[in-house]
Amino acid sequence: MKYVAIDTETHLIVDNNVPAPICLTAFLMDDQDNTDSFIARFDASLYAWLKSIFLDTSRTIIMHNAAFDLSVICSAYPTLYAPVFKALQEGRVHDTGIIEKLHKIAHGGEGVGMMDVNGSKVSKLSLAGLVYKYFMIDITASKQADSVRYNYDSLRTQSLDIWSHEAKIYAVYDAMYTFLVYQVQMVQIPQDEIMGHAKQVAYDFALRLTGSHGICVDQSKVESVKKNLEDAIKETAAPLLEKGILKIEKNEIKENKSILKAKVQSAYESMKKEIKKTNSGEISVDKGALEESEDADLLSLLEYREVTKLLSTYIDSVEMVNLPLMDGRLRCDYEVLQATGRTSSKDPNLQNLPRREGIRDCFVPSNGFVFVACDYDAAELRTLAQCHYSITGKESPLLSMYKKDSGFDPHTWFACKMLGITYEEGMTRKAQGDKEIKKQRQRAKACNFGFPGGMGASSFMAYAKGYGVTLTRDEAQELKNQWFDAWHLWDWLDHAQDAQDQGFVIIPQSQRKRGRVSFTQACNTPFQGLASDGAKEALFRVSFECFADTKSSLYDSRPVVFIHDEIIIESPEHKAQEASRRLQEVMIEAMQLFCPDTPIEASPTLMRQWSKNAESKLDNNGNYTIWG
Repeated sequence: MKYVAIDTETHLIVDNNVPAPICLTAFLMDDQDNTDSFIARFDASLYAWLKSIFLDTSRTIIMHNAAFDLSVICSAYPTLYAPVFKALQEGRVHDTGIIEKLHKIAHGGEGVGMMDVNGSKVSKLSLAGLVYKYFMIDITASKQADSVRYNYDSLRTQSLDIWSHEAKIYAVYDAMYTFLVYQVQMVQIPQDEIMGHAKQVAYDFALRLTGSHGICVDQSKVESVKKNLEDAIKETAAPLLEKGILKIEKNEIKENKSILKAKVQSAYESMKKEIKKTNSGEISVDKGALEESEDADLLSLLEYREVTKLLSTYIDSVEMVNLPLMDGRLRCDYEVLQATGRTSSKDPNLQNLPRREGIRDCFVPSNGFVFVACDYDAAELRTLAQCHYSITGKESPLLSMYKKDSGFDPHTWFACKMLGITYEEGMTRKAQGDKEIKKQRQRAKACNFGFPGGMGASSFMAYAKGYGVTLTRDEAQELKNQWFDAWHLWDWLDHAQDAQDQGFVIIPQSQRKRGRVSFTQACNTPFQGLASDGAKEALFRVSFECFADTKSSLYDSRPVVFIHDEIIIESPEHKAQEASRRLQEVMIEAMQLFCPDTPIEASPTLMRQWSKNAESKLDNNGNYTIWG
């Protein structure tokens, strides 16, 4: 086996962009265990070497934070997208950080956290953290703000011949340490703990391309939303200030904790309910406690918290795109792997934008482009049906109905069970706008999304309120019994209990392992993880066609947002119809790999601005209408 560890040094990163490269270092081992290393500028000879490496099927490529280095390489040499995607498709690119994270998840961790290295706090998944863990070598000094690491910008015009020894050795050592960490990981970590790690590297690259490309912002809409939020803050704050729940301290509005706690205590005592407490025994003033208080002032405080957070978290981030170093695009940072297998995003979190009117409308396609969004239909209910079948070998009514009709509506089906009518009658009444079906379908949604995760009756009561459904504990328990009886899924809970007892759960298809699971984690992780695996595979395939497949109708489109079960691309308007159909095809094909027994559906929407209200319909020519 031949190995090469690669690392890049770049200009400083701004706003999750892809910074310009300065140099690349490599540490190599051939199949006779001979080693070598080098440092090189990004020139024609380096391009030729990189191309040969990515096309060499006998070569394993090792990186730490591969998504970043690969994006730097492809940004410098766009014609390398195809060879890079090929190496990723072949599973030849490995990432020491992702390997370590899978290892930690398999042992019940989250793959996050800091560690102390001789007085310095470093991420457990950073290269410095891994070098210290495996070799007890402290390289944190070379990572400090005043080190050469943060000063490569000053070397960009200098010949390598006159670089200091420190500048050269820092770059080479990062590649060498990455290689050494990988070698130890492959010896010390059991393979069943890092199943599919090369796939996660590929998915991470696709997420990096999406996040670094970014999404355009319409500043005029931002100003409108900002004004509305500022007005809402003033309106909600005024009565709360009068009642002392809020106070002004050093020209800032803050919550008056003593009065707030007294208000919560009074509300709960008047309802004869047990007061919610924090772990330290204090009266809780969190969202759940205020929601359950049913007190008008405390509910108003929740509104104040929400609009304040929107202004500080989202609007401030969106406004930054107008700074001199920005280009009018908002970029976020995706994390490829949570403990369940799902992704996350931050700075800002585009995967969980508030539903408040106007926030999404601030995001628009580039000039000459339109958004093409495509989301899976009931992704996690389909993966639940698949997981149950894969694990138990039994075909539930959920799977049977999807096989019978790929457009099956599980919410209406269970609503019909609760009403004691046929599914066909329920679908007819739904189409007619029947109010009772609408009400019961909302109740069914809460059941279909809550009970697979192992919720008990008490937890489900609180969960159902998010769907506008209020239940007593007895009603919640009766619903739970009815739900599991209807779908024949009691053995799903048995499997979860077995997984908790044995100390880990395995996700079907990918065989990814999560250790030390609680009962609810053992319920949730398989179908959530399977849905995420399929969606990430879809994003990777879509990205390949957008960046590297010149024959695809997706070529020249770009993914701009990934939201768990939805992909949004911006496509040249003249190609948008073809792109929408191809995006739909790729997403279905990718998810079907992970759900071979469950039919998959996904629906495209074309829009001129991002909106949850957007709809696309087929016109007389078979083309989708463009919303907005």
